[in-house]
Amino acid sequence: MMLLNQITWDDLPEYHQKVIAIAGKRAKEEHRPVYLIGGWLRDFLMGRGRGKECDLVFGGDPASLAGYLQRCLGGRIVRLHSEPVTVRLVGWQGAPEGAQLDVSQLGASLEKDLYRRDFTVNALTADLIVLLERGSAPIIDFLGGLDHLRRRELVLISPEALKDDPIRCLRAFRFWATHHLTPSQQTLHHISRHAGRLKREAAERIVLDLSYIFQSATPFPLLKALKETEVLTAVVPELDDLKFVPAIGYHHLNGIDHTLCAVAMTDRVLAGDTDDRELNRLLVQHRISFDDEIAGGRKRVWTLKMATLLHDIGKPATMQWESDGSVHFYGHEITGSEMTDQICRRLKLARKETETLVKLVRHHMRPAQLAGVQSLTVKALRRIWRDLGDQDGLALVFLSAADLMATRGPAMTEDQRRHHYEVLKRLLLELEVIREMQRRPRLISGHDVMERYRIGPGPLVGEALRQVEEAALEGRVETREEAFQFLDEIMRRKGVPVD
Repeated sequence: MMLLNQITWDDLPEYHQKVIAIAGKRAKEEHRPVYLIGGWLRDFLMGRGRGKECDLVFGGDPASLAGYLQRCLGGRIVRLHSEPVTVRLVGWQGAPEGAQLDVSQLGASLEKDLYRRDFTVNALTADLIVLLERGSAPIIDFLGGLDHLRRRELVLISPEALKDDPIRCLRAFRFWATHHLTPSQQTLHHISRHAGRLKREAAERIVLDLSYIFQSATPFPLLKALKETEVLTAVVPELDDLKFVPAIGYHHLNGIDHTLCAVAMTDRVLAGDTDDRELNRLLVQHRISFDDEIAGGRKRVWTLKMATLLHDIGKPATMQWESDGSVHFYGHEITGSEMTDQICRRLKLARKETETLVKLVRHHMRPAQLAGVQSLTVKALRRIWRDLGDQDGLALVFLSAADLMATRGPAMTEDQRRHHYEVLKRLLLELEVIREMQRRPRLISGHDVMERYRIGPGPLVGEALRQVEEAALEGRVETREEAFQFLDEIMRRKGVPVD
């Protein structure tokens, strides 16, 4: 990878030029150093574009400089840290949504300041005053960060960085996923020594980095390193017992490795790269739905991968060995859904995230179960969409495909695989039929229900409409007259007079 060894004024977005020019001029007037540093510079040098988040280190009071910028350009100041002192300016004149400027206090010297950062690629800097005066400035690199960027390697500056902020153990994997920077062996070694400290970190910080990881590509080596450094089990300790689930029967991997393989396989499923060409065509039509936000700025792809990570979490607690040497996990999806609910609460996930994850773990076996029936009915397929809804139902299909692709034990036959893929295709095709039916006008309205049965607005009206809609989806009613005949029977059972 070719890297620049300097930055020019034109490299900065116009809205950052405006605020940085004032900051540099002010620092020069006060005879204080100021440097451009951090993620913006790293990402720009990697060719990842010009980000909206910019960082400065200032040899004076960051709050004073930020206050001066606010007086000049408006905006709002947010105090972030006290050690080192760090303040953030947002919403200044001309700044787009999401733009921010962080100003941190410079330590005893620039070199000492850089040594207390986390990774060498985040310790690259440029003198802002030189940049303003000359129109360009060389990259200052005390720690070899440029060379590490060229090698796509993530190198920890000091183990003390992990003691100071254990969340960096997880952030290393975030950079692996989002920036394709692979942690060095020495870095992984230090992470494994400090991973346990993550258990004391705030759930919100853990979820932030974990969601960034799962919203990006998660190859098996990354996931395996998450496990081997014990970062993964520090975040979700319940996963550790999966190592006792043997590779037997349908599975060629033990429980934890199967789980990690399934998570890695979600990327292939999302890309429409399964073993079935027709299924691939159907999958890619729905890929975009996983880019939708589910909660807190996090996307549905995050909950898909998190559900895949947790789908077999109940197996260790339900594992039963038979006298013939076989092993069963009866009810593991129910136990797993209960455990998932507890995990979600501990991680302080939003209600919608929790509902989705619990639902997916609870129902993850249903496509495989349908693959084993003699005759697959439309009613059985539509029941899945009724129980899970469009978005969670789609996640179930993608999860099931990833689970299948990670399952290649001696008991898994090609016929079983083919039948499983057939169920997934039928589910996706049936969804299109359901959506088309839902676009049609309702057979009866709420007003029709209230008028026919002489009832006022309330839950009974909504329930009646839902019952009719489900019956229509299942093909049991097709006309207005059939809908009323169907509903008459329901109302009689509820004690509502029917003429």
